[in-house]
Amino acid sequence: MARAMSGLITVVTAGTAVQALDYHGDYTYLLRAVPTNTGTYMYIGNDGADDVSSANGFPLVKTGDPVRWRGSLADLYVDSDTTGDKLAWLRLD
Repeated sequence: MARAMSGLITVVTAGTAVQALDYHGDYTYLLRAVPTNTGTYMYIGNDGADDVSSANGFPLVKTGDPVRWRGSLADLYVDSDTTGDKLAWLRLD
């Protein structure tokens, strides 16, 4: 079964982190806050309790360059400062 190679992760409610995707296995990804987001910042990471926030996440700016992530997207959580903002991802391998 083919797996998606790209997609969007939507933060439904700002301040409530969402799990990136239920993809298991290590791959390399490019991650970027979508430039048309209403807010400026998104936060990615995992605080060890399956959560992320502005206090402990890696900030992504919607005008910034993509960052590279190596690992399972299932381990990554996403939050933003504005409801409905999106994180774009692209699997590289």
